[in-house]
Amino acid sequence: MLKKLLLISLALTSLWSSSVLALQTRTVVDNGSTTAQISATQLTKIFVDDDFITDLYLSNSNIQTQIDNETGELFLLPQGELPEKSFTLMIRTHAGHSYTVLAMPVNTPAETIMLMPAGSGSKKAEHWETSSNYQNLLIRLLKSMAEGAQPDGYKVIHLDVKEKNYGKLGDIAYIKPITLYKGKQIKGEVYQIINRTDQTINLTEREFYQMNDRAIALQEMTVAPHASTILYKEHDNA
Repeated sequence: MLKKLLLISLALTSLWSSSVLALQTRTVVDNGSTTAQISATQLTKIFVDDDFITDLYLSNSNIQTQIDNETGELFLLPQGELPEKSFTLMIRTHAGHSYTVLAMPVNTPAETIMLMPAGSGSKKAEHWETSSNYQNLLIRLLKSMAEGAQPDGYKVIHLDVKEKNYGKLGDIAYIKPITLYKGKQIKGEVYQIINRTDQTINLTEREFYQMNDRAIALQEMTVAPHASTILYKEHDNA
């Protein structure tokens, strides 16, 4: 049972270290461009929502690429000397769309990049979101995430994050991304918080605050040694 919902109104101090948002979402339009960061040392996956990548043009020869013909996913791995500036990926899909990604290699753990065509599911999501005021919207989305339900028009992405890429809460807990809920106005994220110590820990929502968070809730505030709880976060869609 959720103990409470923290609606953010003030800037708070967080112990949350490293980026654990394992999915970058980029809204794209046909023949348009976007930007993204790829890992300089690990395999990065790119996919197009409800479509398949079929062809690729790459402006840098030091990037190893492979398209999975079954899933339509693109995998990138930098090799050798990296470019000092962004390089260009031109992607073509099975549905005949073209997207350009200006990609910058950075020394961070790999994240999956989802290209979401503009308007994808947005009308249903917009109707669902505008049927109540903003605060009630946050509460309704939180309830949907806690129940594992899918709001109308929302994209629900289940994440597969390796342990080495977990985030950390100081020295006491790991932060494992589980699920992303993406709507028109609001994005929700679900995390597993794993007690990495031999002692019971007491948590508060304030410890997990990050810039632009709008609501945070913990399933349980007290976590036994090496046990876990669930964290829910919501913020405005970029």
